[in-house]
Amino acid sequence: MGRRRTNQGESLKRIYFNPRHTGSYGGDDRLRRAANTPGNATTRWLREQDTYTLHKPVRYRFKRRRVVVGGQHQQSNLKKIQQRDDLSTYRDRRVF
Repeated sequence: MGRRRTNQGESLKRIYFNPRHTGSYGGDDRLRRAANTPGNATTRWLREQDTYTLHKPVRYRFKRRRVVVGGQHQQSNLKKIQQRDDLSTYRDRRVF
């Protein structure tokens, strides 16, 4: 089975990376029809290949830290203090 998979992989590689072939760079269904292989084999082979794209990069979403506030207005007060500190560096350390 291992030898058959490598032969199948080589034939899929020849078909997929040849621009003159009808099944090249077309996706799973197009490659499956051109190579006459079962669907799982082409899907598995395509997932193993490196992907190169010129489109915008993937945006990873990370979990954010929870903010635990002691009181109802404490969060807004901290934000005001932070804004005042940010502005004071630009205005000769004057507090308004």
